[in-house]
Amino acid sequence: MKQLFSLLVVAAFSTAFAFGQLTITGTSPANGTANVSLGSTLSLTFNTALDSLQGLVAGKSLLTNVEFSGSPVFSPDKRTVTIPVSLTAGTAYFFCVSYAKGQDASTLAAPYIFYFTTAASFPTTTVSGTVTSGSPSIDPGGSLVVLSSVSIGNQDPVFVMGSIADGSGAFTIPYVANGGYFPIGAKDVNNDGDIDPSQGDAVGQGDSITVSGSNVSGVAISLTTYEPMEWDEVVDSAMVMAATLPSDRSLRWVRSWDTDSLGMSEEWTFHYIIPSTSAGWDLKVRSMEKRIDSMDPWAYTSCIQMAPITNIAGAATATTFLTNVENAGGREFRRQDHGDSLTFMSYTYLGQLQFTELWDLVPVPSELYWGAIYTWGVETDSQFNNRKSMKVIGDFYNGLILATTDVRSTGGQTIPDRTTLQQNYPNPFNPSTVISFTLPVAGEASMKVYNLVGQEITTIFNGRYDRGSYEVRFEGAGLPSGMYFYVLEANGTRLVQKMALVR
Repeated sequence: MKQLFSLLVVAAFSTAFAFGQLTITGTSPANGTANVSLGSTLSLTFNTALDSLQGLVAGKSLLTNVEFSGSPVFSPDKRTVTIPVSLTAGTAYFFCVSYAKGQDASTLAAPYIFYFTTAASFPTTTVSGTVTSGSPSIDPGGSLVVLSSVSIGNQDPVFVMGSIADGSGAFTIPYVANGGYFPIGAKDVNNDGDIDPSQGDAVGQGDSITVSGSNVSGVAISLTTYEPMEWDEVVDSAMVMAATLPSDRSLRWVRSWDTDSLGMSEEWTFHYIIPSTSAGWDLKVRSMEKRIDSMDPWAYTSCIQMAPITNIAGAATATTFLTNVENAGGREFRRQDHGDSLTFMSYTYLGQLQFTELWDLVPVPSELYWGAIYTWGVETDSQFNNRKSMKVIGDFYNGLILATTDVRSTGGQTIPDRTTLQQNYPNPFNPSTVISFTLPVAGEASMKVYNLVGQEITTIFNGRYDRGSYEVRFEGAGLPSGMYFYVLEANGTRLVQKMALVR
């Protein structure tokens, strides 16, 4: 799982604006089922066909303590979604669908939650309490309430059981096993279907509780909003944190995502390496918390190639750079017309960008720069697939724009006459690479990655695509070095290419 906010983003429980009413007509296992087999799959059936790209996105519209073991699979009529899962004996599960979209643009009128267990019966203990508005005043009605086995102040939450608060903020979480928990509340304040503190949504954590054979009541959770941070505040916080690292620490690059037009973001990450120990540390400066995480070995291998950032105090501010990006076409790119299924994302970088996806715009490979990527795309199965993108390079010291792509539409005016699958770039890669393909007609398409012995590693995408040219990004984080195959299946054609992951 990603950081806290990534988890909460997937779990927006507030009712979204609906063009029509989409309903869930059945689930397997059914709500309240006990003695569920460990070999079971999970399925949901809807009253109408789903949009197979955005209709039900694992990692975005589902909140659960169930562990997925594969990607969702749609029935031919797109009304039933089957999800491979990995279940544990003697465990009570909750599963909430917070958002779903039909092909007719209908959406769920309200979130849907159901429970099942692999034990002979459910735990009988409940946890109840109230979510309050906090400051500034926030309507607590309809808030998401979950129990986590770890505090969100120290690491990513581990969801155990959940429920939804009523109109006044009162909640009761059923089927709670004995143990120690941290109650967490979250509210989609702006009613956009996602819980994102950088957009004014609220989160809060109550005092830890212990469940030991009896109900726990009186739990209090106060919601709080967290504003995105300005660059100077971010740098000051990062420098204080960095002072706790060994003296040979070396800052190699800085990045954020969902940066707004004023250069502010809910989270920035400063990537440091410690040459004496061949290790790295990720300093995460967030609106809600600040923490230091150990860097994965593969990330250290990538960071050590980058030039040190020894004068970050002399860099232009993110506000200066992003203001220039907006004036160089970014504003129009943000505001352009787009399909309902497309989502806008922005990424901001600082450092030696020769080793990032901005490499093709870098004027001098060895120099430091500001960089930004604006993109519209489709998020499916936790993958973000670009449709249109704009890339920008700026001067490290003054933030002036040095190079920019034209707005690139991967579904542009030229209609391909055949299905193609291009060689990924870069190749070899570490940790991510971009794969391009074309489709001459609309239809179902999928792309999967396999290792050398033919074992399926992951599904990059699986759904319906219009005709056109596309780019998708493959993240190799957590995979060992070696050769892999990526396979495109579309329009009765199966195409294969080989790629190399080098740590």
